[in-house]
Amino acid sequence: MPSVSPPSNRTVPRRQFLNMSLLLASAAVTAAAMVPACSWNMPGRHPYRGTATEAVSRYVDIPAATRHRLAAKIDAGNADDDVVITRDAIEGRASYAPAISAMHFGRQTVCERVTRERWPASAREPAKVYCADGHCLIVPRICNNISRIRVAGGGAGSGIAGPAKVTSPQVARPGSIPEPAGAPEVDIEAADAMAQLAASAPVAPPPSLPATAFGNWTPGPGPAVGGLPGDIAPMPVSAIPEPAGWMMFFAGVAGVLVYSRFRR
Repeated sequence: MPSVSPPSNRTVPRRQFLNMSLLLASAAVTAAAMVPACSWNMPGRHPYRGTATEAVSRYVDIPAATRHRLAAKIDAGNADDDVVITRDAIEGRASYAPAISAMHFGRQTVCERVTRERWPASAREPAKVYCADGHCLIVPRICNNISRIRVAGGGAGSGIAGPAKVTSPQVARPGSIPEPAGAPEVDIEAADAMAQLAASAPVAPPPSLPATAFGNWTPGPGPAVGGLPGDIAPMPVSAIPEPAGWMMFFAGVAGVLVYSRFRR
């Protein structure tokens, strides 16, 4: 009698599948995969491979002129401060809040909240800080993961002024994505693949209707209704799939990719 292999208990966690669906939805809008939260417990493992201009352009709450200045400063290496990142603080000439947000990984993956809670107390990572108009970015030396930080108060002689009005850092994303409990390790390669796939998806143009004397409808042969000279002709149906159709297709692809990775 042939032996029957027991069913595998390695299934795709529901939260992981939901996270990949959120990545796909955000990537279609921003050409970047937006992750609500992830760990940064291994600096240098997933360096940022994009450009400063690409990264800074995703911080949509920063005025365009300020974004341009920040990107130019990063490209030129004109840092405002040299700092050291530890598990619980960011130490420099100015006083910074310890939180790091909107960190870029891989080619086009952005993590809104990063944790370094598993760092040993002795861990120290050097980084440079670039500020303009009260907005500050931090670039760790080991991985070039462009991120955002806040100035808690201007240090003596630092030359860095804190923002007059503190606002929550934002990146371009479609609506509010709930933050999951904990900060899991993120599959950067899969997230980048989803962003690139969504960015290359064609979008159906709106259907064009012939203009008539009565607007965008044509009188039909039927009797007049409501004082109009005939029935309204049906709207032409576009043969090109709507964006929602593409999203369903890519969601299926995302599910296959995630499942294949967990089957390894």
